[in-house]
Formats: sequence, C-alpha cells, structure tokens
Amino acid sequence: MIRPTDHHGPKSGVPAGVAAAALIAGFSLLGGCASTSSNPSTAAAAAATSASATPGSTAHNVHLMVLGDSLPAGDHFLCDNCIPFATWYAHDVEKATGSPVTVLNEAVNDTNTADLLHLLRTNRSVREEVAASDIVVVMSGHNDTPWVSNSDPCDGAASAEHANWDRYQPTCVARTAQRTGQTLSAVLSEIGRLRQDRPTAYRVVNFYNDNEKDPLADPGGDEPSRAVVDAYSRTICRVAKSHDMLCADVYHAFNGPHGTNFDGPYVASDHVHPSTAGHRLIAAVLARLGYADVPAA
Repeated sequence: MIRPTDHHGPKSGVPAGVAAAALIAGFSLLGGCASTSSNPSTAAAAAATSASATPGSTAHNVHLMVLGDSLPAGDHFLCDNCIPFATWYAHDVEKATGSPVTVLNEAVNDTNTADLLHLLRTNRSVREEVAASDIVVVMSGHNDTPWVSNSDPCDGAASAEHANWDRYQPTCVARTAQRTGQTLSAVLSEIGRLRQDRPTAYRVVNFYNDNEKDPLADPGGDEPSRAVVDAYSRTICRVAKSHDMLCADVYHAFNGPHGTNFDGPYVASDHVHPSTAGHRLIAAVLARLGYADVPAA
C-alpha cells in the first residue's frame, strides 16, 4: 500500500480525566468514530480550558507519553475522526491507580523506527518530555515493512506504488526485521537513558497486518504479508523483553491467534489506521499488562 500523506500527530497535554469525560460521554467503549462535525480533541481541549485541578489536591499527576508513527498518532484525517488509544489507556490507568493522568502524544505520521531514533536524539523538547514521563508507550515498525519502506533490501523503492509480494523472501525479511529490531533497541536504550533509571512503566506495542484478507490490498499478499508481520511482531516483543519492558501484542488482537483474520472491524475507512474501535482495543491490550510498575501516587 502507498504510504499516507504526512500530517504531524496530535500533541496533547490534556489531563486524561478531563479528556475522557469529554470524549467518553458520546461513545461506548467499542463504539464507532465521532462524526466529522464533532472533533474530540477540540471538545477535550475546551473542557480542559474550563477545568482546573482541585485546590489543595496532592495527587501525583502521572505523565503518559506516546511515541511512534501514524498508527498511535490518531490523526483525525486518517482514522475517521477517531479517539486515539492514548486517551483510552490514560483513562484506564486513571481508574486503576486513582492518579490523574496527563497525555502527551508525540507520535508522528509517515515515520519509521529510524526516524523515531533521530527524533529522540535531536529534538530537545521531546527529550525533555520523555525525561519527565512516568509511562512511555512506543509503537513503531509498520513503516519499516518492505511494502512501505523505500530503503529495504527486499524491493527498496520499487514498492512505491504496489507491493512486490514475490520479492519478500525469508532471507530479506529476516534482514529487515533484524534491522528494525536493532533500531528499536537503540530507541529503547535512548529512552532509558533519558529516564535515568527513575521508576517508569514502559510499554512496547507491535503492529497488526493491514493486508490480511483486505479487499483493498494488492492481490496475493495474505501469506507474504503474514510472514513479514509475524517476523516483525516477534522481533519487537523480543527486543522489548531484552530491555525488561512489557510488550503489548496488538498483532494477534487484531488478526487473531494465527494472524489470519481480517482486521476490518478495527480499522478506519482507509483500511490502514485504527478506528476508534481499534484504538480502544489497543488500549485494552495495554491494560491487560497491568499497572504494577506505574509509579505510585
């Protein structure tokens, strides 16, 4: 599939309790997206502007940061005006811990894992935000796959218009997955250095297969794309484990235990980005990892 046009992901410092109250009022937990006449971010921001912390409150404000590509970014133009999983997950954390949660989503569209590493090493404000975050969620790797990347060893820039399924052979797929794993490891190391061993809840999220049984995908891609996403999802979780970080297996939540299910119920009309239902599912997978490592209030 052709990569989406580049829009920066939403940046939000809205307290989760305020945002969740504004957003969840109009949606069931696994409901559809908002209509285009009602922008959730605008509603949340308005609510945040009119509300303030309770005077004298001493509750620890948990800072939740999300990093990655367009899947976690929740750009409303790409996901049918969806509610990003960062909002849902922050609400879950708040309910479980009793601590107010502030969300900062620094995920950026049309970026890969190498771009994320560059961002972490060069962007001063992002580095300061990571250093101040109690929970850090990383979801990256989708744009490293050979049908999206223009620099992979399988077909390089030849996938700009169409996937070349016959060229995604085991040897080159293993090389691309290994390269992504090495870059992701550097990302997680950089985040750890910025946190300076302070108590932190780290969450690494793999990604789903948006080609499996998809009528809009290039024909013949079910088995080749499944082999690629199998390799990447294993690599992502292996790297997370090597850094003593928890991994959220979104791949099998979307595509089923064998990776053979169509992800249609969870993606937007572009058949790539998560819908509100998909973002809620990602938040649910994150919630199943528990909250024992979330810094105490």
